[in-house]
Amino acid sequence: MRHKVVVISACYSGVFIPLLANPDVLVITAADANHSSFGCLDKANWTYFGDAFFNAALRQARSLKDAFVVARALVRKRELREHFEPSNPQMAAVQTCSRCSLRVLESRLLSHPTLV
Repeated sequence: MRHKVVVISACYSGVFIPLLANPDVLVITAADANHSSFGCLDKANWTYFGDAFFNAALRQARSLKDAFVVARALVRKRELREHFEPSNPQMAAVQTCSRCSLRVLESRLLSHPTLV
């Protein structure tokens, strides 16, 4: 498998972008290197970013980039509504997956149920 997508939903997760992103690896993070992300509660099923990206944006987007843009906007709106400093989710190496479609990624994930 040549192309990979890494999604990190954690505070300060943008710090991993320079270490992981390259022409074959798309990295999506819940925050930039200098900010916290939110929703990491013991009883929470999802972080704010995880919910916005996986539960909302990916279900309707035509591309990973579109899903990220929608998720970032949803997170920012929620953070501002709750008076949190924005986490600034990041996406690096967008050109990596210009040929990747959600259908291809979904088919790969569905063929490996342990990844879902």
